[in-house]
Amino acid sequence: MTGNEVVFIAPNRELEMVAREVVRELGEPITIELGVLAEGARIAKEAEERGAGAVISRGGTTVLIRKAGLSIPVIDVRVTGYDIMRALHRAKHYGNHVGIVGFSNIVRNVEDAEDILDIRVHKEQVSTPEEIAPALARLRDRKVKAVVGGTEVIKRAGDYGMAGVLLSSGKEAVFEAISEAKTVVSARRREIERAERLRAILSAVYSGVVAIDATGVVTLFNPSAERITGLRAGDVIGRHVTEVIPNTRLHLVLERREAELGQIQRLGHTTIITNRLPVVVNGEVIGVVASFEDVTKIQKLEETIRHELYARGHVAKYTFDDIVGRSKGIKEAIRRAKSFAEVASTIVIEAETGTGKEMFAQAIHLASPRRQGPFVAVNCAALPETLLESELFGYAPGAFTGAKQGGKPGLFEVAHGGTIFLDEIAETSVAVQARLLRVLQEKEVMRVGGYKVIPIDVRIIAATNRKLADLVAQGRFREDLFYRLDVLNLRIPPLRERREDIPLLVEHFLRSAASRMNKTVKGISTEAIEAMMEYDWPGNVRQLENTVEQLVVLNGEHVIEAWEVEEVIGRIPHTHRASQGSAEDGTPLSESTLEELERVTVMKVLSETGWNKAAAARRLGISKTTLWRRLKAWEKRCASSYGGWKGTVS
Repeated sequence: MTGNEVVFIAPNRELEMVAREVVRELGEPITIELGVLAEGARIAKEAEERGAGAVISRGGTTVLIRKAGLSIPVIDVRVTGYDIMRALHRAKHYGNHVGIVGFSNIVRNVEDAEDILDIRVHKEQVSTPEEIAPALARLRDRKVKAVVGGTEVIKRAGDYGMAGVLLSSGKEAVFEAISEAKTVVSARRREIERAERLRAILSAVYSGVVAIDATGVVTLFNPSAERITGLRAGDVIGRHVTEVIPNTRLHLVLERREAELGQIQRLGHTTIITNRLPVVVNGEVIGVVASFEDVTKIQKLEETIRHELYARGHVAKYTFDDIVGRSKGIKEAIRRAKSFAEVASTIVIEAETGTGKEMFAQAIHLASPRRQGPFVAVNCAALPETLLESELFGYAPGAFTGAKQGGKPGLFEVAHGGTIFLDEIAETSVAVQARLLRVLQEKEVMRVGGYKVIPIDVRIIAATNRKLADLVAQGRFREDLFYRLDVLNLRIPPLRERREDIPLLVEHFLRSAASRMNKTVKGISTEAIEAMMEYDWPGNVRQLENTVEQLVVLNGEHVIEAWEVEEVIGRIPHTHRASQGSAEDGTPLSESTLEELERVTVMKVLSETGWNKAAAARRLGISKTTLWRRLKAWEKRCASSYGGWKGTVS
């Protein structure tokens, strides 16, 4: 095994057959073995030794496997309330007093069965296989005629004069367990790869890196640190930093919990510049890391780096793999963009604000034959006309007061051999449009105030959030420039047309924001996701990202709920909301009036349906989940504002 494989250990034949059927439908290379309790734990241990990435089992077998101390993830096939109800219903045929024996992960799911099935359920929770027999004896003494449990319980039930009913799991539970195992294995593999990459990076990085733990003991000393200090890692790691590094201040940073940046330090005959940073996890300093370099080396490298950066210009960083989404619309946009990347023709990207136009432009550049060249991005709406001209085309010496003595190359020159991205192209003036047309026609530029023609080889990707064809019809955009630019046209769908991508984007932004802010967010509820999917997102992906960031800041490290989403969205000015209501006279309704009207309508329908939420949801034309979320939000707001809520969402 390679560490990616999943082993399914079924404690009974019935679960084994269900697992095989699910695996066959999924087409997944999952090993399925039969083994209950101690035997299952033994099989799991052997699977780990062979290199398995995760183990799946159920009930007591899962408990014993976890107690065996495996270092790989152990996934439990969850026993659902439906599984419990189904088994207890079968046991009811033997009498109204029914027993259930199992480990905590089974017994704790027995809640409302007695009222629903009109039976008396006698629960016996066990923590070891040896406790099963005494539990069965106690049930026998209570005149229980049938007992629900796992394989071992069923095997022994007859010895105590009781019928045994096997607690089985459905295909859905098995499918969920396999999906969870695959996710865990994938995440674990990525974590291992990340650790290996970090180790390789620290070994290859040019700067010296030293790290200490919370006690001041050296835990990391990379090869560059050996080169700069003349010390060997083997002589340093494992010892207190003050014993091995002269003039060190790492222990002081550990005590004071404050970073020291850009500090000059002498190590023998070498002068170094160093940064010392405390490592903080959950508010606790768990160590300090320092990076440092020989000052003379830095001075020599600086000149080289400046020259290379000037020659290369800007750099693209996003690829098609960074574009999040599985919807038909975004997949089609990516497919078209990939085909556009293969040719050199000019592209116009037409899309609303916040859809990721520059991300697509960068991805096209990095997938094109020009990927080794520069990628230069210009927001044409952000600069006044005169400044935009000098930025795009450069200027000759003395072209205007304040111009650099030697002149300045324009961004078209900087982008030579690569791609230039002209965002908000529709906002350019007629004069700039005329100069752009010459660039496209002649493949050359002339600096402002100059007379020398400079040939260039640049691919142009233009973008706009408006319809260029409409602007041409209105006389606000040059027709000849439009036809030169619009050789290839790419439309990126707005977020409201790809709502199925919202859960993926939310998950991506949650991880990113939580990591960036050093916060732990436990997750986001299904109702909160649904609330996001119901909103039209006029600001598209950028607005969604900003909303998620606000939720992370305000979250308080709990599961984000729908009312929080609606509260953040509710702060958006009315002119930017997805829809508006109005009074009968046409006057726009206020947000509070709209909400009160909605609340009164919902309460009226609930009253008329006898508080049958399913029936009320059907009459209102919304889902039961949406109705529940509205009631829950009103409950929270009324409780905080008026001290109580007279309805109920249960």
